[in-house]
Amino acid sequence: MLSTITLNTTNTTWRNSACTRGGGHLALSTGRLLEVFETQTGRCLKQSAVPAATETMDFSRDGEMIAFGSSDKGTLWDVATGQVVRALDGHKNRVNTIAFSVDQKTIATGSWDHTVRLWEVATGKELGVLTRHKATVKACVFSPDRRTLATASDDRTIKFWNLATLREVGSIQLDYVVWVLAFSPDGKTLVANNGRESLRLWRAPSQADIDAAAAQEQARNEPR
Repeated sequence: MLSTITLNTTNTTWRNSACTRGGGHLALSTGRLLEVFETQTGRCLKQSAVPAATETMDFSRDGEMIAFGSSDKGTLWDVATGQVVRALDGHKNRVNTIAFSVDQKTIATGSWDHTVRLWEVATGKELGVLTRHKATVKACVFSPDRRTLATASDDRTIKFWNLATLREVGSIQLDYVVWVLAFSPDGKTLVANNGRESLRLWRAPSQADIDAAAAQEQARNEPR
């Protein structure tokens, strides 16, 4: 523990959290109420209602937007105005995880409907659907180079996806369910947590691995 700070809030129980890239701002939600704090001082900068039944949220890299997953939709919210920017509508069941890409151009959402959907931030347009999980998608995270998406599911797998082709390029079979995923800053290591005190680290596929997987798939699909 390096330090502690007292937050300027009357609330004591939180359901979701998200932090800006540099750690300067922290967003906490009860599932109905959102508060945004300055982490150095604990000062509350914004308080607002959030979409009903919010399950998950993520801060954009620049701290200007928050993405919420609530019910079967994603919602983009402007931090400065407290207004909804656009809705991401397409899942058939509850959205369980949501994540911005590093360049803030894309959002991934994972759902109880077993799918991961990719969305264009600027327009809300659906860019693709990833369908190879066999159970609820618990977590998703973009690699720092924006080329790969990692997803974890109740089917006890972590899958890696090539975002250029939307193809699965790797999978890890687990003996537990992952709740949280994170890439190291260099993108070479994936950290997984099962909601308890332990962390497991995995070597993430390199771009060479992804290119090789794509070449093998292309070779299999070529007519003979």
